[in-house]
Amino acid sequence: RGGAVLGGYNRLYGAASLGAGVLYIMGKDTAPGCEWSITLYSRAMGTGSSNLPLVRGGYSYIVRNADKSKGEYRVTYQKSEYMGHWWSPDGERMVMEFRQGNQTKIQMTTWAKGSTANLNAAFPYADTEYRFLQWSKDGRMLLIYIAGDETEGYFWYDVEKWDTVAEVEMK
Repeated sequence: RGGAVLGGYNRLYGAASLGAGVLYIMGKDTAPGCEWSITLYSRAMGTGSSNLPLVRGGYSYIVRNADKSKGEYRVTYQKSEYMGHWWSPDGERMVMEFRQGNQTKIQMTTWAKGSTANLNAAFPYADTEYRFLQWSKDGRMLLIYIAGDETEGYFWYDVEKWDTVAEVEMK
């Protein structure tokens, strides 16, 4: 629990036999504490209506609160490739990693507040590849791998202070 990398689900759900234009569920996951759940879809969908019309390329997901009065979020990333999502240990936040063009993007959403942050913009190096590795046990920090022309290593990023806490350079 607490996170899932769903890259292997194409074989699991038989996507190859469905064809490239078919919408199918790539996976479902529930946050720790079971308050929030996510359903991932193989195609980008419109977000303006309840029937979610298809859009070319990308992927979509719907996040629902167990208490329906607290919200449902429908999110679409066009021209993007889903790479994974990870719930914080308390289930209040989720990191989503996806590829857009030639860059891996990392976004963090706090569902109860309905806020999303593009973490790449907050990280310390420009023109660098970032990869999410794990949440800290208390859910306050993210362990991030960095690789660029001038640096390679790991750092802890505090999501409450919006600052790098510790860094280990390997290059």
